[in-house]
Amino acid sequence: INSRVSATARHNVVLMWLFRTAIEAREAGHFDGGFGFEQNVLLRVEEIRAEGNYMECILRGRMPFSYANVVQVLVDLVIALYPVMAFSSGLSFQIGVLGAIFITMTYQGLFDLAKRFLDPFHNESFWSG
Repeated sequence: INSRVSATARHNVVLMWLFRTAIEAREAGHFDGGFGFEQNVLLRVEEIRAEGNYMECILRGRMPFSYANVVQVLVDLVIALYPVMAFSSGLSFQIGVLGAIFITMTYQGLFDLAKRFLDPFHNESFWSG
């Protein structure tokens, strides 16, 4: 989506549109709103906005990028050293190869998932590699 509004503030645009539409609908006679209608609608929109902003604060407190680099190095070490460990412990060649393939797929998949959690709005290029 190409927009002048950042990905973390798009919910505010939608909520303000909702508030404005509700007020215009009441003024046009589509809603029967008495005293305090605007105040009540604004209060509910502010509650939803506060929850959205709270989620934004949680997402801004994500893990630092250096942690992701350390995890990548550790995952690569485990993947690289598993065949050495498997063959030195007396496992057969086939089980060692299958284990290396399994470990490579699961650890790398978990690390890719961790990168997606690191940047949930895809603001930076963590997902690509």
